[in-house]
Parts: sequence; structure tokens; C-alpha cells
Amino acid sequence: MIQRSSPIVEIVQCTREDHRVTNGASPRASQALFKTGRAAAAIAGRNYVIPDDIKDIALQIISHRINMKPEAKIRGITGMHIVRKILSEVPVPVIQPA
Repeated sequence: MIQRSSPIVEIVQCTREDHRVTNGASPRASQALFKTGRAAAAIAGRNYVIPDDIKDIALQIISHRINMKPEAKIRGITGMHIVRKILSEVPVPVIQPA
């Protein structure tokens, strides 16, 4: 069985691998996304986090932590563009029946 990393780790890792980015999100961004996801779930009255919790907050938590290359800045690309693209590409985790 192939074990995949968590969606939070995948999202943050993808910010580091984008060719338009000089510095992607840090491990502290992963921690912030995790903690804020837990808070969003608690506000919604749940004691567990769902993928939508993470997707709803990822733009605000991660986009300002990305440093763009000058060429990307000139083209008007922002951290929000990068995070939106990543969120559309990272698959939502699915629980496989036993």
C-alpha cells in the first residue's frame, strides 16, 4: 500500500515546487493551516476536520507566505493565484473501505 502525505503537507510542498515562486510556504505555514483548520471545525461544531475546512482557509493562511519571482510579479501573479491553482490540483483524501 502506498502511503500519501497529508493534504496540508501536499499543499505547502506544492508552493515550494512552483516555478514562479522563490520561497514557498514554510513548515510554520503547515502548522498554522493545521491549527486554523481545527479551529474552523470547532466553530462549525465538529471535533474533526474535513477537507473543506482546509480549502476554505488555505488562501488566507498560505497566500501571503509565498515570495514570488520578479517575472511573476510583473505579470501580476500573486500568492493567491498560486494557492488557488494548488487547491484545484491537490486531491481530496478518500477513505477506502476495509
